[in-house]
Amino acid sequence: VPILDTAGPEGGFEMRAAQSLSRGIVSRVYKENTTFLESGFWRARERSPEVDAVLQQVTQNEMCVPFYLAGRLLGVMSAVQVTDRKHAAPKRWGFDAQDLAVLGVAAESVAQAMERAWLAQRAGN
Repeated sequence: VPILDTAGPEGGFEMRAAQSLSRGIVSRVYKENTTFLESGFWRARERSPEVDAVLQQVTQNEMCVPFYLAGRLLGVMSAVQVTDRKHAAPKRWGFDAQDLAVLGVAAESVAQAMERAWLAQRAGN
């Protein structure tokens, strides 16, 4: 799981944590090829606490969309709101349908950029 923290006091950083693909909401989004949007995520029965345990945080809200590359389902892109000792509370808790739509557009844009980079590399440019 690559993680980009865009709200921390020290600025953005990238970390990696392992999460099982056999359980949890991200796994369900991947298996069912569907989206996920829920506030009060920490109450969700199917949540997987593995990433939270590694990063010493509590995920409060999450939204997920399938991530495609070259028309093939490759993974899941998600955005979360967390509570921990390092982050201040967000100005607005929770996500809505508009936020989910923006995440979907972001996933498509990243996939297109990756496809173009791969094609350019393959063409020798």
